[in-house]
Amino acid sequence: MVENVGLSVRFVQTMASQAPIRVARLFGWYVREYGFADGCRKAAMEVRARLRHIQAEKKRPKQYREHQQALTQHLQQYLQAPLGWRMQRIADAVGDWRNYKGVVLAPVGYDLGLKQRPDHIMHALVEEGYLCLMLEMNDRPREIVCRQPGLYVSNLWEDAVAFFREAAPILYIHYPKFRLFQEFLPGARIVYDVLDDEATFSENGEYLQSDHRFLLSVADTALFSSKYLFEKNRKIANKPLLLENGVYIDDFRSSDADGTPRSDDGVLRVGYHGVLTELLDVDLLGRIADLPGVELVLVGPVAAFDVPALPKVQEAYEELFERSNVRHLGKIPYDQLRSYLAEIDVGIVPFRPGAATDGVSPLKLFEFLAAGKPVVATRTKTLEEYADIIEVGSPEQVVAWVKERSWRRVSASDREPVLKRHDWRHLTRPLLERLAEREVRVPARAGRPPERVDIINVYFFDWKGEVLFRGGAERYVTDLTRICGEMGLKPRILQSSQVPFERSFRGVPVIGIPVGGAWNLGKLSGNLERHTMDADLVIASPMDLACGLSASKRIVGINHGIHWDATTNRFFVEQNTVLRRQIVEALQRCRAVTCVDTNFINWIRTVDWDLGRHLHYVPNYVNHEQFRAVDKDFDARVLKILFPRRMCEPRGLYLTIQAFDRLLAERQDIHLTLCGQAVGEDTRATRSFMARHPGRVDWIERDMDEMGEVYAEHHVVLIPTLCSEGTSLSCLEAFASNCAVIATNIGGLPNLVLDEYNGLLIRPTGDDLQRAVTRLADDRALAADLARRAQAVAQNFSYERWSESWKQILRSVMW
Repeated sequence: MVENVGLSVRFVQTMASQAPIRVARLFGWYVREYGFADGCRKAAMEVRARLRHIQAEKKRPKQYREHQQALTQHLQQYLQAPLGWRMQRIADAVGDWRNYKGVVLAPVGYDLGLKQRPDHIMHALVEEGYLCLMLEMNDRPREIVCRQPGLYVSNLWEDAVAFFREAAPILYIHYPKFRLFQEFLPGARIVYDVLDDEATFSENGEYLQSDHRFLLSVADTALFSSKYLFEKNRKIANKPLLLENGVYIDDFRSSDADGTPRSDDGVLRVGYHGVLTELLDVDLLGRIADLPGVELVLVGPVAAFDVPALPKVQEAYEELFERSNVRHLGKIPYDQLRSYLAEIDVGIVPFRPGAATDGVSPLKLFEFLAAGKPVVATRTKTLEEYADIIEVGSPEQVVAWVKERSWRRVSASDREPVLKRHDWRHLTRPLLERLAEREVRVPARAGRPPERVDIINVYFFDWKGEVLFRGGAERYVTDLTRICGEMGLKPRILQSSQVPFERSFRGVPVIGIPVGGAWNLGKLSGNLERHTMDADLVIASPMDLACGLSASKRIVGINHGIHWDATTNRFFVEQNTVLRRQIVEALQRCRAVTCVDTNFINWIRTVDWDLGRHLHYVPNYVNHEQFRAVDKDFDARVLKILFPRRMCEPRGLYLTIQAFDRLLAERQDIHLTLCGQAVGEDTRATRSFMARHPGRVDWIERDMDEMGEVYAEHHVVLIPTLCSEGTSLSCLEAFASNCAVIATNIGGLPNLVLDEYNGLLIRPTGDDLQRAVTRLADDRALAADLARRAQAVAQNFSYERWSESWKQILRSVMW
C-alpha cells in the first residue's frame, strides 16, 4: 500500500507541475474528505481520467462538443452573477434543507411525464429522508414544483447549482452529457447510474463513451441497471454497484389478477407501455397486429435515441398506428397505468436483439408481472435471465405464442420471489447504506446562525455625518434596525458620504462610505459591495442600491415608491436607460423585495411578469403606541392644518404655498403649520411665504419621537405630493391621530385613501388643494367623519403587522 500511495503522490506531483492550482485544489479536497492514503489514490485516479477525457475531446463530434461547450460557458457566466430572486425561489421551496439527510441534485434528460428509473430511485431516497431536486434543462417558464414532500422538479437548474454549490450535495447522473454538473460541484458525491449501453447512442457514441468512462472512474458509486452492464463496466468503475430495475408492487397489483385472458369479446389485447423508439422491433409489432382477433395497445410517446433518425422512426410508427386493430393511447400518467394493464391480456417486450438492447432491464417487465400479466419477449441477454417466468424467444416464436395463445401460465407463487427481489425498497437499500457512510456537510455560513445585517442607504445623516435626517425613509430604517435586534441580529447602517465617518444612532453604528466626486448610484453600490463582504444579509434601501452588489449575497431590497417619478417626465421623452438597467439589475440580485405600495409591483408586472414574482407588498405602518387618537373639537373657531413633510417641490411645498396664499387671504378660520426640514431655495421660499402671512403660518422641526404630539394638536393633515410617493408614513400617522387627510392621487396614496370615505383624494394642483381645504373648513362634520373612519383604516396598517411581515421575509431569506 505504501508503494501504491507513493506512486499516486508522484503522479499527482507530475500533473501539478502542468496545472498546479487545479490539481492542488483537487488533491487537497480528496485528502480532507478521504484521508491521506485514499485521498491520494482517488486524486490520481481522477487526474488520469481527466487526461483520457482531454485526449478524447479532439475526437468528439463537432456539433455535440460545441453544444456542451456552450452549456459550460453559460453556467460559468451565470455562477459569476446568479439571479438572487431565482435562487430565493429554490430557498422558498425547499425550506430548511439542512434538516434532511442530504440533498440530491438529479439533472434529467427525458420527459418527466413518463416515470422512469430515476423517478423511482428519487422516490426511494425521499422516503429515506433525502431532499431531491430533479432538474430539467428546457426553455419553458422558470418554475419549481413540489411533487411530494421532499421531491421537487424545476428548470431552475443553474440556480440549484449556485444555491447548493458549497453544500456537498449528492449529484445523481443518469446520462453522460450531465458530466458538466460535476465540474461546477467540486464537493459533490457522484452517483452515476448506467441505464443503457453507450452503444445505444450512436449519434455521439465516441463522445459519450469518453464521458461515460470518466464518470465511472470518478463516481463515488456507479450503479448498473442490469447484470450485463455491470459485468461490462465493473473493471473500470471506481465503486460499482448492481442495482437492477424494479417496481413498486402495490402500484400495479390487482386483487383479481391471475394471468389468464380477460377479454369477454374474444379479442386478445396485447399491450406495451414505454417510449416507442428504434430499439423496438416495429416489424414484429406489425406482424402481431396482422393476426386475426388481436388488438395491439401501445402507450407512450415516439422518440429516438439517434436523433437524426427520428423522422424515419416516426414514419414507421405512424404506419403502424394507421392499422385498425392498433390503439395508440399516447402518454398516460403513471397512476393510470394500473387501469391500462387491467385491460390487456398479455404484455410484450419487443426489443430488437443486439448490443443496444442486451443491457436493458425494462421497467415494464416487472410492472407486467406485478399486475399478474403473462409476458412474451424477444431474446436479449438480460431478458433471458427471466426465461423461467416469461416467454423469451425469436420474433417468429413471439408471433406464434400470440397467435396460438400458448404462453405459459405463471402462478402468483412463481412471480412473488422475482417481485420481492425487484421491489424498489429492497433494491435501493445497498445504495442508501453507501450514502449513509459519509456525513452530510453544509457550508460554513449555512451551519451557523445569521448575525450581521448591513442596511445600505443613500443617506441617513447628511454627507458629512453631522445632521440627522428626519424623513419617513429614515424612520423606516430606524424601525427596521429594531426588528433586526428583536431577531437576534446585529444591524449597522451604511450610507453615502463625502468624507468617511462613523456615528452611532440609538446604539446602531452608522458608517459613511465616500462616493468620490459626483453622486452616482452605480458607483455607490460598487463601493458598498466592498464594505458588505462579511454581512450575512444586506438590506438595500432603496432597492436600487443592490445593482452593483454580488448576487451571491443574501439581499433584500426595499422599494419606497417609484422615485424616478418626476414632474419633468414626458411621454415622448425616452427615460434614462441607465436608470432602467440599474433597476432591473437590482431586482435580479435581490432574493426578495418589499414594496410599500402596489404601484411599483404593477409597473414591473407590465414589463416583466416573472421578475415581479419575488416582490412583496408590505405597506408602510403606524406605531399606535406613539400615534393615538385624541378627541378634537372640529367646530373650533380656527381649523388647524398641518403639513408634516420634508419641505421641497416633490412633497408639495410650492403647491401648498400657492393654495394657501389665496386661502389665508380669504379666510380667518384656518392656521397652517409646516413641520419638516428644508434647504437652499426651499428655505428662502418658506420664509418668504411666512413673511406674507405673519402669525398665521408656523414652521417647526421635531424629532421622530415628538411627532405624535404634533398631530394631536391639528385637525387636518396635508399630503399634497407631486411625485415619487409610497404609502406615506405621514398619512398613516395622521389617520391614527384622528386627523382628516387631504392627499393627492399619487403613487401609493390611493392604496390608503378612499376618496370621501377616510379622506379627500385630489389631483396635484393648487386649485384642487384650495377647494379641498375650503370644503373641510366649511363642513366641519365631514372633516370629523373622515377622521373617524381614518382611525379604523389605520388599524390595518399597524406596526405589529408590518413587523411580522418583515420578520417572515427575513426568515425566508436567512434561515
